Order: sequence, then C-alpha cells, then structure tokens
Amino acid sequence: MHRHGVIIALASVLWLGAATGASSASSLSLAEKTAFKVRHLQIELMVAALSCGRADYRMRYDTFARKYVKQLVAHGRVLRRYFARRYGVNAVPRLDRYITAASNEASLRSMTTPDFCAGSGDLFHAVTRSGYGRLSSFVAQPAFDRLNGRHPVDPESAQNLGR
Repeated sequence: MHRHGVIIALASVLWLGAATGASSASSLSLAEKTAFKVRHLQIELMVAALSCGRADYRMRYDTFARKYVKQLVAHGRVLRRYFARRYGVNAVPRLDRYITAASNEASLRSMTTPDFCAGSGDLFHAVTRSGYGRLSSFVAQPAFDRLNGRHPVDPESAQNLGR
C-alpha cells in the first residue's frame, strides 16, 4: 500500500507543478474553495482507482481525468496561487505536503473503511452521470459533501494539513 501513497504523491506533485511567490493572505475565495473540493474529488477517485483492485475503477478514473483535464488543470492553478499567496517562498513544499496529507488520509480510509470501495463506486457514478459539464457545478451541489460517507477536508484547514 505504501507504493500507492508514493504514486499518489508523485502524481499530485507532477500534476500541480511549481508555484510562484506572492503576498500573504489567508481568506479563501469561492474559486479557491471550489478548487480544494475539486482536488479532493480527484484524490478520492484516484485512491479508489489504485486501492480498490477493480479494473473498472481504473478505467473510470482515466475517463474522468481525460474528460475534465482542462478543468483539473485550471483548478490546480487556483490552488497554486492560493498557496503562493498564503505561504510565499514556502508555497511549493506546503502545497506538496498538503496534497500528500490529503492523499494519505484518503488512502488510510480506503484501508480502514469497509464500504470505501462501494462508496467510491457511487462517487464515480455520480460524477460521470450527474449531467454537470463542469466540476465546479458538481462539487457545489450539497450531495457532494455526503458522497463516500464523509465531508471533504475543510479548505479553511489547508494550513493545518499542509504543515
């Protein structure tokens, strides 16, 4: 299982790329809150694809990533800007630690929550069949917060997870 955590962390770092410095402020805009939720959706689906041992989940994750690649990249840019504004020169390592911690948390749940894989199937189904063309619309619906039996990590606590 350690291998999956390394794969997730590496994929996260490569996907998000490097951030640049900016001023420090901690309040989150709607776009930033949405970007955190989209990232947690991606992490949840990636962990399911890697951990549940189901070829269809891997195929569904690949389909998800291809379908929403532009949106995932755009939300990734929003996260990089947030971390740059919040942490300045320490933005990249803080972002990397945050994504690693969020990925590890999802991976741990995949190993300790008996219905994680079943819940992930529901999440795959919901995101692919929702009729929403934009991830921001999907993660904004109240039902998203209850999918897979948990709320996404509160974006306001980003500085705590990324320590």
